[in-house]
Amino acid sequence: MWMTSAALVAALFVAPPAAAQDAVKVPRPIAAQADKPVPVQDPDGAPRAVDTAPGSKVKGARKPHADGPVAEQILAKGSAARSAVLFADAADGRTWASGATYKASFGLDGFTYVPFLGSDAPRNYPVQFALARVLVGGKRVAFARDVAPTRQGQRVVFDRGVVQEVYDLSDDGVEQTFVVSDPAAGDVTVEMDVRGELVEDAAQDGLQFVNERGGIHYGEAFVVDGAAKRAIASSFADGRLSLHVPAAQRPAGALVIDPIISTNYVASGLQDYDNSDIAYDATNLRYLLVWQRNFSLADVDVLCEMRDVSGNLVPNSAQTIDNSAAYWHRPRVANLNAYDRFLVVAEVVASGNPAGQRFTVWGRTVDAGLPFTRGSQFLVSGAESGEKVGPDVGGDPGTALPTYWTVAYTREFSATDHDIHARQVEAAGTPRPSTLFIENTANTVYGDVDISQANGNVLFTRQRWLLVYTRNTAPGNRDIYGASLTWDGQVAQASTGIDTTLADTAGPSVSSAMEHAGQVSFGVIYTTSSGVQNLIGQLVDAQLASAIPATNLTALLGTDNASLARIETDGCRFALAFARGAPGYLATIAPIGNTFVAHEAPVQIDGTHDAWAINLTARANGGRLLPTNNPVPTHYGVVYVDKAVAVDRVVMTTYAGHGSGGFTLRSIGCQGLGLTVSGQAWLGGNATITLTNTGADLVGMLFGAPSPGVAICSGCQLGLDLAGPIVNLPNIGALSLSIPCLTNLAGSTVTVQGYAAGSGTCLGVLRLSQALDIAIQ
Repeated sequence: MWMTSAALVAALFVAPPAAAQDAVKVPRPIAAQADKPVPVQDPDGAPRAVDTAPGSKVKGARKPHADGPVAEQILAKGSAARSAVLFADAADGRTWASGATYKASFGLDGFTYVPFLGSDAPRNYPVQFALARVLVGGKRVAFARDVAPTRQGQRVVFDRGVVQEVYDLSDDGVEQTFVVSDPAAGDVTVEMDVRGELVEDAAQDGLQFVNERGGIHYGEAFVVDGAAKRAIASSFADGRLSLHVPAAQRPAGALVIDPIISTNYVASGLQDYDNSDIAYDATNLRYLLVWQRNFSLADVDVLCEMRDVSGNLVPNSAQTIDNSAAYWHRPRVANLNAYDRFLVVAEVVASGNPAGQRFTVWGRTVDAGLPFTRGSQFLVSGAESGEKVGPDVGGDPGTALPTYWTVAYTREFSATDHDIHARQVEAAGTPRPSTLFIENTANTVYGDVDISQANGNVLFTRQRWLLVYTRNTAPGNRDIYGASLTWDGQVAQASTGIDTTLADTAGPSVSSAMEHAGQVSFGVIYTTSSGVQNLIGQLVDAQLASAIPATNLTALLGTDNASLARIETDGCRFALAFARGAPGYLATIAPIGNTFVAHEAPVQIDGTHDAWAINLTARANGGRLLPTNNPVPTHYGVVYVDKAVAVDRVVMTTYAGHGSGGFTLRSIGCQGLGLTVSGQAWLGGNATITLTNTGADLVGMLFGAPSPGVAICSGCQLGLDLAGPIVNLPNIGALSLSIPCLTNLAGSTVTVQGYAAGSGTCLGVLRLSQALDIAIQ
């Protein structure tokens, strides 16, 4: 596209304003607010009945799993497996470990093994092995009880004095070792009390603790004698497991007994992952992926790992946020750039609590830099009555201290009264004192809240998070509402309608803050159903005023039935991630004036897959712009759960959000004057253009719209359009060109050509370089 407007040429040479420096922040106090103000009558009648399941969303039918074995890995990119066991200390005071086929926990009461019996198992079936008695020569050996475990790597030890109880964990089982140092002669017997619902199957060889779904195989025990192992007898009766070593089989020195515990056959060993999310840390140039592992219907874990800018696994970064017996569901993650730290939040079930107090929001921090330190688990949500579900979290890319995360969630006060609350969290993982009552009126039903992942790379006084959420106004009619917050949790714009038409709208998603037409602005998308499900988009400012009215993005992008859609911005444009049945897609739109335009048509994610729980993050919102020397031309990280295979996969990919653009050198110069270029040719990119072989001549560059070439003299051609504006930049031999974030420039081409005056023969003094055409994307 040849473009000759003066605006195009001038825009590329307007010096950007100097970056505003954040002053030292002083947090303003948050005014005290009362829970549940005077009831407000809903003008549209009784609230619509809603599904109160945590984080519930309407989704199409999933592609059924194929029958297959238990998952061979906890964390995976594609089908690659890793054998590391993941450990974590949980709020219950125990050390928990996760392998592909089991979980295990260690505490003062000993060792517990929990076999994975399928994500659809109604609950967990733990089996506890507690050391009860040790006999040497028929006499009891005294050993320490109520011993706290210690861990080194993948080994856990109970130091009981004369008896050492040791566990070496691998991905598919636990090696249990007893080291008995009593020097007395005679037979040795080690007895354990076995507690749990699983029943020993006498019909099977060996020891099996099972039910109809499967269970535990307690392997043959051995005496270890140097490099040799000799099998010994084991038996089980009346809840007690005995390992017996005849005196004749005892080696010299300490006695080592070594059985292996593993998960037995599984009736339904399907591994179910869900609710993936992603955030970016600009300092360390890496993403954090989080997702949930459905260990059973009553036990959901949250896992995480780091990826670099190309999507490669960062070694030793795989961890658990929670892998205890608790129910951590629907994780979300955001970053504080100033502290190089992520916060992961989830809704957590306290199953023993009464209705109305079961669900709360918890969090855990993870450092983006080595050694990826995790903070302690902590309660995020306030003490107000009601269930707290469906959390989301927004971060801050600023570098002036302090900065905070803002966690938004739905408070279910009653069946007909759901509210939107929020709470800020300090970098150390401490909630700020006050709950923010974003929408707290009585007898109204709000929910499905989404908060901007970042509050903007702007001066802190202009930073804003936007929260978007639904309101049930009548049966079959939900509206989209929103509110905005400052960096320190002040309500900048109270709850305001975004789409209050008669259409039923759902699934709102909001981008991070960006600058548009001098205003801090946000992209908002949601779906509406009127026979066909359409994806609708708006651009709103921080006061919820609409800069671009509701636009049918389904029609704009030429797609149909887009669902589970998410939106994010790189500061110039918006990337969309959505599903169309099984496949997942990515596309880019841009605001121009008061309309959206399509900049990149929908592209399918990673070929054949069944994409669920798609989320994306923009590197530009991590806290600084892309490094100009970064060899990976991508602005977004995308994560989803692939259910097209028998075993769910958590998959990350990268997305540029634009075409690559390009530089083309046309050989129309003369007399040896050269020109080189490096960098990127996209909006927000940077290019360095340098003249070569200049000698002692006076040099400069010309900038304008391209033309096929106009002869100036014999052998010398000018590659710029003489009918358009041409900017002369004298005394410049090297030009650093920043392509501004003006979305109407995408698809345009501009030309740079250098000249040298002094030793040339064209017109007596002139030499010309090649013409460089810059195709902007």
